[in-house]
Amino acid sequence: MLLNRFEKFFTKQIPALVLLLFFAFLGTALFFINRLEFNYNIDASYAPNDSEVAFYRDSFQVAFEDENDYLLIGIEREEGVFNFPFLNKIKQFSDTLTTVKGIKKVISISNSFYYKKTPLIGMRKVQLLNISPEADFEAQKNYIYHLKEYHLRQSFSKDTTAVQLALKLNEGNSYGEGVVLLNKIRALSKYFDFSTIHLGGRIRTQEFYKQTMFKEMASFSSIAILMLFFSTWLMLKD
Repeated sequence: MLLNRFEKFFTKQIPALVLLLFFAFLGTALFFINRLEFNYNIDASYAPNDSEVAFYRDSFQVAFEDENDYLLIGIEREEGVFNFPFLNKIKQFSDTLTTVKGIKKVISISNSFYYKKTPLIGMRKVQLLNISPEADFEAQKNYIYHLKEYHLRQSFSKDTTAVQLALKLNEGNSYGEGVVLLNKIRALSKYFDFSTIHLGGRIRTQEFYKQTMFKEMASFSSIAILMLFFSTWLMLKD
């Protein structure tokens, strides 16, 4: 008699306890995933006194700044980017980005320049692109793809169907600040009617991994809950 009561008690209580523990684990996991931060600083991956890290920091990071605080934007146009309406939208998009909170600098094809050697005057600063209805974009395209300045040529894809912008961001944007900034950029790209854009950088990578982890956690949780309910039903059906 006592054994039967003991068995009934555990048969009824253990499934409920397992479910309670599972949901407690799930809530804890989601809480910590949401607070997860990614540290892309090279100093965090090596010993503080590593000579090669010190060389990189002193020689390159000082000269070129921290790459973690940059966001790259790739914008495509299948018909080719050397087209006044498209390039004019790129200029307006770039100008608008300079007003967005969290962006310190916009490096765009619309505000880039190079130095050209001319007789008598010497070195002269020249705008990379003349964006006007009267401009000869075919001639500009041919000239740009033969420039010695590799970083300027890299602003355009080899097949002339995409351009690249680089944004210098505020240092150390948190995950939440990064998501807000990415959403603003996406909203602006829709406003300017860009069909295809690509984003790359620390804040985009962090967003991607967190979204992926949440999706995988949701899939795992759904399967686990179904298995728990099924096993509980098997235990209680008799």
